[in-house]
Amino acid sequence: MKTPIAPRKPKHFELVKREHEGKPFYAARALPLGLTAYGGTKEEAVERLKTMFGLWVDSNVRRFGEQSRVKED
Repeated sequence: MKTPIAPRKPKHFELVKREHEGKPFYAARALPLGLTAYGGTKEEAVERLKTMFGLWVDSNVRRFGEQSRVKED
């Protein structure tokens, strides 16, 4: 029987606000893992990052506080 892989815990997140055809969207990156997910809102981008890659995410990330940075392009 295989043992399940423990979720990976990124050191911090980077949120990048971008626009496509005039509509804003966010790219959430888990660093230093180099994983990226996209969403229409900040919360949606982080949620997709968690579910797609099985990441462990601290509750602070929803507030985008000390553990994460928001960058405007």
